[in-house]
Amino acid sequence: MRREALYIKNIMLTFQKAASCIGCTSKRPFNISLIFNYCKPRSFYFSMLRLRLTFFPLFFAIRTAENVLLVDAGGGNGILVQLEKAGIAIERIHDMFVTHAHTDHILGAVWMVRIVMQKMLSGQYTGTFRVYGHDKVLEVLDWICRKLLPAKIVALIGSAVEFREVKDGETFEAGGLCLQCFDIASTKEKQFG
Repeated sequence: MRREALYIKNIMLTFQKAASCIGCTSKRPFNISLIFNYCKPRSFYFSMLRLRLTFFPLFFAIRTAENVLLVDAGGGNGILVQLEKAGIAIERIHDMFVTHAHTDHILGAVWMVRIVMQKMLSGQYTGTFRVYGHDKVLEVLDWICRKLLPAKIVALIGSAVEFREVKDGETFEAGGLCLQCFDIASTKEKQFG
């Protein structure tokens, strides 16, 4: 329970920063679905931010009217089942932010790259899939994908799948939202919120 409380605190810090970004081109309302594989779903409503958070641990999805932004991608291939249970179509996900390179946050990203590319190759997904993260996250994800995924999928990295590095304090748009990343100063692993 304590881990969930810390995670909620980090998420709230992230969205308070996102809400105060300067220069955002969109001010759309959004919903957040937090999807955890090891506990029962819990919902919270934050009236100040007009957000409903549904927790299911290991990753979460921010849904706007047009887009879905995934944050983290733990759970390996279980992420695909959890997205389906939450009613989130892969075809709506064009942006993913990975906070750090621990396996419980990154292994599902490999599955997301794989399924998105399979859908692209079969004509079921249009557009670009962008993965945001700091340099180490992207280096690890790129290495795993190139070692484990089929050549026809790996060939799409850099064109249909873009790995976009973000730096501490950088403001950027993803999933139709203005976000600002920040180094959370973890002593264990380079980690952005």
